[in-house]
Order: sequence, then C-alpha cells, then structure tokens
Amino acid sequence: MRVDGDWQLTVDGPMGKQDVLVALRQEDGRLSGTVLNKSNNMTTDIFDGSVDGDQLTWKAKLKLVAMTLTFSTTVQDDKMSGKMKAGLFGSFDVIGERA
Repeated sequence: MRVDGDWQLTVDGPMGKQDVLVALRQEDGRLSGTVLNKSNNMTTDIFDGSVDGDQLTWKAKLKLVAMTLTFSTTVQDDKMSGKMKAGLFGSFDVIGERA
C-alpha cells in the first residue's frame, strides 16, 4: 500500500487535541515528509521514517522545545491510527485519515 500524500491527524496529547497535517513520501521502505501543527503553524521535517507493510514509523523534532516526537501508526485503506511518544510526557493516541 502506498502512503504518499497528505494525512489529517489528531493527536490527543498533553495540551489537548492537536490537529496536524502530515505530508508523507514513501520510497524503498523509507518514509520522509513534513509535519505541520495547525494550532501554531509550525512545520518540521520527518526523519528516521520507515514503512513495513501497513506499519509506519517516523520522528519529528519540535522547534520551540527540545523534544523528539516518535510516531508509530498503522494504515488501513485511507485511515491511520497509532501512538505518538512525546519524551517524558508519555505516549498519546493518534487518529486520522488521508486528506
């Protein structure tokens, strides 16, 4: 399954629900792209991304706080769900769909 394109995700995080737009590019099992947090209009690049079947993992660094977010999700058709780990804050649910 190809996951290229834009995904509208909601993270139920420590500061409440955050809407993010994730632009993904898949090539040879690697995943790259960007994450746009709509609440503060901040964009960051995805790194260490991978695709294994329907399992996606990627990381993104926050710019205002020294923290790396780690996403682990599953894609089924045009839906995505999983977890986002936010350092010492713990893991939070992520849900969304292809935009």
